[in-house]
Amino acid sequence: MNIGISTGFIYDRNIQESLILIKGAGFRFIEVWSCPLNGEYVHFDWRQEQKIRDLESSLYELDLKVNSLHAPFSESLDISDINETFRTEAVKATIRTAEVLKRLGGEIHVLHPASKNHHMHNKQARLDQSRKSIEEIFRHTQELGLKIALENQLPHILGGDVPTLLSILGAYPKEKMGICFDTSHANLYPEHNVVEPYRKLADRVIALHVSDNYGQRDDHFIPGDGTIDWQKFIAALRETDYRGVFTLE
Repeated sequence: MNIGISTGFIYDRNIQESLILIKGAGFRFIEVWSCPLNGEYVHFDWRQEQKIRDLESSLYELDLKVNSLHAPFSESLDISDINETFRTEAVKATIRTAEVLKRLGGEIHVLHPASKNHHMHNKQARLDQSRKSIEEIFRHTQELGLKIALENQLPHILGGDVPTLLSILGAYPKEKMGICFDTSHANLYPEHNVVEPYRKLADRVIALHVSDNYGQRDDHFIPGDGTIDWQKFIAALRETDYRGVFTLE
């Protein structure tokens, strides 16, 4: 199993700074963080051709390999948005970053089924919007030869439970769409036991977001600095024959 890291560990600075630190720490496999910060693309502005070319050059010079790219999301960039105009903009951004991922030589496009807190009165409507968006995105990733990895969300956000994720995935072949299992998110589920939800999803897990917490907040601590039982989780990865990258986030 290869160990990788997200460039977003310093999401508030230019991605070039991340790459230098990543190379210096001995990593080779990376996930590109493409999300905005307060509405500005301060880390990686994938909308600018020169920024993409600069990243391509740096990856080559540093001998770093892109495994995945995290599609952009924010409060105003949500593929489950009830507002059709906003939903369409989020889909366009996701498709555009899929094209960037292809250029960078990566394979897995990580995306959130939703970004904002869900409200019970519109949960089904939001889920319907998310499904519609995923279908549109899927058609493009198919053309590009990429895989989609839906991330298990925080428990208060749509997609933050096993049944919802599996219901979405059921419409797609496992070799084309899977799950990015986030350990920090899973540790906030009612069980406070990452192994249980992992085992339920393991057949579709193609990517990992690895970090720790104390079971109260999405802290993104280094593994071992929180309450996750890493020995049991690693054992579960081995037992289920997980072969993807172990990506620190």
